[in-house]
Amino acid sequence: MAVLLCVGTITVPGGGIMALTIAVTTLHLPAESIALFASIDWFVGMFRTVANVIGDVTTAVIIDHEEAG
Repeated sequence: MAVLLCVGTITVPGGGIMALTIAVTTLHLPAESIALFASIDWFVGMFRTVANVIGDVTTAVIIDHEEAG
C-alpha cells in the first residue's frame, strides 16, 4: 500500500501529507503523527524538488550529449 501511495505523490506539493493521512487512517494509527509530519513536510518537499530538478537536468544533459554524438 505504501508504494502505491508514494508513486503518485512525488510530483504533488504536499502530497506526502495526503499519503500519510491515508496510511495513518487505514492502519488505525494515532492522528497526531500527521501533525508531526506536517511540521517538517515543507523542508522535506524542498529537498525532493531539488532531487527531482537535478535528475531532470542530468537526464537532459545525457540525452543531449548522446544526440549530439
